[in-house]
Amino acid sequence: MSLKGINKQYHLGRDSGSQKYNKLNTSKTYSNAILIGSVSFICFYIIAAIIYPYSFNPLNNFFCDLTPASFGCENTSNPAFFPSLLTILSMSIVLAFFFFSFANQSSESLLSKRLIKFFGSISSFCTFCIGIYDLHDQALILAIATGIIPMAIITSTILKNRKRYFPILGLITCSLLTFYVSIFYLEFSEPIWPIMQKITIILSLIWINLIVLKNKSTSSLF
Repeated sequence: MSLKGINKQYHLGRDSGSQKYNKLNTSKTYSNAILIGSVSFICFYIIAAIIYPYSFNPLNNFFCDLTPASFGCENTSNPAFFPSLLTILSMSIVLAFFFFSFANQSSESLLSKRLIKFFGSISSFCTFCIGIYDLHDQALILAIATGIIPMAIITSTILKNRKRYFPILGLITCSLLTFYVSIFYLEFSEPIWPIMQKITIILSLIWINLIVLKNKSTSSLF
């Protein structure tokens, strides 16, 4: 083999190794962001619930009940306002990095990956806007509407790769999320809405982090 051919193979191998290294670094960054965001969500939520000026019962109240900046005609400031915003910001960060991480690691087509990232990003941003009291209703509708497309692709991917994505927990989570959104907008079984909200969020965080930890341990083997 000529010197030119050897040199070409060397550069191709180096470029391939560099791309693999960068991909692993990106994957670790996404994983760390998801794990930190999940822990931050729990911590800020507990803080917001504790310092909320009125009695906050997770069984009867929604997360958004913590987010008004003030109360009543006297505009009494809400001490839980800032930590509640950080709670929802943490959740939106978890969702955004999850959509990107899932798209990068899935075997779906390039179009499917781009759809997950594009609509997932919009849905994540709208999720944060839910915490802005005046934008709550509009942001909630947009977050759900734009989240349908990436979640549909993710559900399809789970069914095709059952050994990789904890399919039972994933399908239970997606089913409960669909059920909760349906009964909420159909105004059915109103008393269970707050607890259903908590269950779907907790299951989502558990499922997302299980996927992250599994992929993180797999990546460390290479």
